[in-house]
Amino acid sequence: MFTAGVLAATLLLGVWLQSTRTLQAPADHRVHLRLAALYTGQAMETYQVLVDDFNRRNPDLRVRLQGIPGSYYDKLLVMFAGRTAPDVMWMGKGMAQFASRNAFLDVEDEFRIPPGHYYESVLDCYRFNGRLMGFPMGADFAVIVYNRDLFEQAGLPPPDPDWTLEDFRQTARRLTVREGGQVRQWGFFGEIDPGVFGAEYLSPDMSEERIDRPEWQDYLDFHLKLIFEDGSMPSQLDVPGAGILTSRQAFYRGQAAMISDGFHFRTMREEISDFRWDIAPLPLGARRACASSTQGFAVSRHTPHRAEAVRLLKYLVAPETQRRMGDILVPSHRESARQVIAGMAGPPHNRQVILDSMEALNPFPRHPRINELQQALAETQRLVLTRQQSPAAGLRECARQFREILGRTH
Repeated sequence: MFTAGVLAATLLLGVWLQSTRTLQAPADHRVHLRLAALYTGQAMETYQVLVDDFNRRNPDLRVRLQGIPGSYYDKLLVMFAGRTAPDVMWMGKGMAQFASRNAFLDVEDEFRIPPGHYYESVLDCYRFNGRLMGFPMGADFAVIVYNRDLFEQAGLPPPDPDWTLEDFRQTARRLTVREGGQVRQWGFFGEIDPGVFGAEYLSPDMSEERIDRPEWQDYLDFHLKLIFEDGSMPSQLDVPGAGILTSRQAFYRGQAAMISDGFHFRTMREEISDFRWDIAPLPLGARRACASSTQGFAVSRHTPHRAEAVRLLKYLVAPETQRRMGDILVPSHRESARQVIAGMAGPPHNRQVILDSMEALNPFPRHPRINELQQALAETQRLVLTRQQSPAAGLRECARQFREILGRTH
């Protein structure tokens, strides 16, 4: 009886095991990839749509989107150090910080780039030692955003495409409104890019600073005149009676007639409903220039699935995808940029400014220590533009800090 019981139990166990095998999902033979991106609500929604589309088009692959909030580049560095880096990742200004560590796959030979089809200044942000170590989707840049209603109330015509720094300064003065000794409406709130004054950050090979020069003095002097001589721009973000504001918040509230802002027109269309607005180019100085940044993707050199990761990269930066991302940034592919701008709904109306600005981008050099360089420059700007330091002294000190930073090894 015992033996019969054991046989019966064994039979029942075998039947149960066989039934569980039939209920299990079939083996997943797809290649799994991780795509990392800086976490922001709007961007992650867009990226998830792209990931879902890519997965549908590529049934042999499975991509999972990983949003990284906060200190994105620092967290990526930790992941690379721990050999847990994603296969493909979003890259902006930190490109050289990783490329200099040989973290990315060289994809120069993966892309055939016909001459003139892309904006070269955008592509260059993803080149390291002359090789593409990633590829850009597009660019974000600063233009002058202005309140059309306030211009009309002041009896001013729309800004001329070739307005000069002096034209800009006079316009800002006329748009500034005071009541009871206090400024109720600033003419301008923001920054005119140093490149407009001919100022450069580094030498072409990024080995030498170019800060302590007359062009940087001109840049600082111009903003000091706006603040203290004309009174048309605040010296700090403290707007009387309103607390600490960003320039965009002041613009939304009608406390600033003009601001310099990036390519955030979708947000502005959604949030501005009580006045008319449009855009103008930065004023013309020593040259045409506008501050800019870029967004793109790169492939980890350590991915075990190089061919599949490159396939994902090509999808993410293809002209078709760039057009789908047109609400967030201007495509690096020229024809796609023209199509996006032509199909844009609502303001801005002066859309030629967008395409013209793409020809005059002035990105901060993609140096491996870009964060330190930018912090040194920002501190100099803060001290000088609040009169805690003279322009000459500030530039000398900033140049010294640049030389120290450039002299460090990784």
